[in-house]
Amino acid sequence: MGPPAALHKARQLLDSYSSLPKVLVLDLDYTVWPYWCEMYSPSDKPPGLYPEAGAIIDACRERQMLVAAASRTPTPDVARAFMQKLGLDARFDNIQLIPAANGYDSHSAQKDTCHLPNIRQATGCEYSSMLFFDDERGNVSRLGVCSVLVPTSVGLCLKTFKEGLDKFAAQQQQAL
Repeated sequence: MGPPAALHKARQLLDSYSSLPKVLVLDLDYTVWPYWCEMYSPSDKPPGLYPEAGAIIDACRERQMLVAAASRTPTPDVARAFMQKLGLDARFDNIQLIPAANGYDSHSAQKDTCHLPNIRQATGCEYSSMLFFDDERGNVSRLGVCSVLVPTSVGLCLKTFKEGLDKFAAQQQQAL
């Protein structure tokens, strides 16, 4: 769980929107945590989450929003081990850890062709009801998923979360 002040602010943010996503989709490396998990082994103590990421996840879960991980990684076993060590595995409803030769392997597991379709199938939620945060510009979705670029210096933070909720609300309004 994140700091109490961050959790309170995340709750307030969610309360200020009439239309919320059904699924919060998060990349892991440099979005939820400030490192590439392949730089560590499962026996290492994970460095931790970005300061506000856990609070945002918890606030979304309190609002009955599904939370999904969409991570392309050469070490899915390490990512899963770190999720367990950080208590994230129980806070995610769907986890897509798809192997790649390296984190930037553009020929394998892409968010649009693998992760997001798998999440859609598993959750039964349409792309238009998803809000996706990722630190890689190339992973912005072309499927109609509201996608937000996360600055790696701060990761998923309240400011970026608000930007995402604003963008999602605007897309929902345009769809009417």
